[in-house]
Amino acid sequence: MPYRERPDIAASGSNAINAAVYGPDMIAEVQETFGVPKQPLYIYNISHREFNVPRPPNHPHLLIRACPPGQEFAMVGQIEHPFTERDYDQNGNMIVRLVDGYREATRMLNPMNPGIDQDWDAPDAFIVGGNLNKYGVFWSIYAPDDERLQPELAAAKRRMEETYRRELERMSAIEAKSPDDARAAANDISHAAANYFGVSTSWHRSDLIPKAKDAGKIDCWACGEKIQPTALICVHCRAPQEESRREKWLEAQTAPAEPIRRRTA
Repeated sequence: MPYRERPDIAASGSNAINAAVYGPDMIAEVQETFGVPKQPLYIYNISHREFNVPRPPNHPHLLIRACPPGQEFAMVGQIEHPFTERDYDQNGNMIVRLVDGYREATRMLNPMNPGIDQDWDAPDAFIVGGNLNKYGVFWSIYAPDDERLQPELAAAKRRMEETYRRELERMSAIEAKSPDDARAAANDISHAAANYFGVSTSWHRSDLIPKAKDAGKIDCWACGEKIQPTALICVHCRAPQEESRREKWLEAQTAPAEPIRRRTA
């Protein structure tokens, strides 16, 4: 009788062995990473700039959203160590290749970095794709609610501020020679640096940026308009903000109007 391949039997046998060695809950993870424990890696951004850069082959379009105003940082992505890299062989069959997740995260943010030290920067001024570590983006093994993340946030802030200071020094030297040349040379990094430090120059006026009039305000429970959080009465609809006074105010708004009485002689 000719030999016939039975992949279902082979898979069943593999699962039985994996279950005996690793436990039934670990079967899927063992098949995916060949038994190597997974480590989540988090990507953060502390700047108010959005980045959209190519990082082929694993991340052809890497979008890192900006940190919203008022937040210390934003978690903008997550990968795992080891990183599962899928590819196809010459026959079109998918194969799984495990790569170093720390190196993968580093390449995502700074493709020229030969190691995983996020303080490293290339000596060359021009780098294709840029070093996002200089602009407030970094990766960490610590989750957003982990206190051990704080030193890495401080390091990211230091790197970003150093970059912004160098950019302001460059622009200051150009402006000293010609304000027109400075206006022509200003780029996104220049304006971000000026906004960050509140610098007003001939090429950027931070003092003219309108402040958010509704920053820090809350919604009125009655009309939905923005009011100060300490307001006792809404300036728009005159509704009291204290819960103990709301019911009485609502009753007064829905009560029928009293008829107008005519004066008698």
